[in-house]
Amino acid sequence: MQPAMIAAWIAHVLAWLAMLALLVVPVYEGTAGRHTIIEVNGAGVVPVLLTPVVLSGIALLIAWRMTTRPVAVKVGLLVAAALLLAFCVLGVMSIGFFYAPAAVALCVATLLRSSPRLAPQV
Repeated sequence: MQPAMIAAWIAHVLAWLAMLALLVVPVYEGTAGRHTIIEVNGAGVVPVLLTPVVLSGIALLIAWRMTTRPVAVKVGLLVAAALLLAFCVLGVMSIGFFYAPAAVALCVATLLRSSPRLAPQV
């Protein structure tokens, strides 16, 4: 397995872990005690929490399926990494920070895929 693919897998797993942690772990504290994000914001927040998972999943599929078109893979990974970074920056005051490790891993996957000097030849 190529290093870029491993980094893309790591990004996807980290995005899932962040989403599951946000669903289960109480992140809000008020006078009535600690509450999860769903208890405070309702089930409508689930699509927002799934956005980084979908982005990292698309990047993983691009890296996995498009092995014969290296330029398309580079562009696809770059776009997915940029969108995930934008999500983290826009949501840094609430949930964006939780997805930062996934964004970093996806950036690493993009760098490994786009730079032949960084990726070992297998």
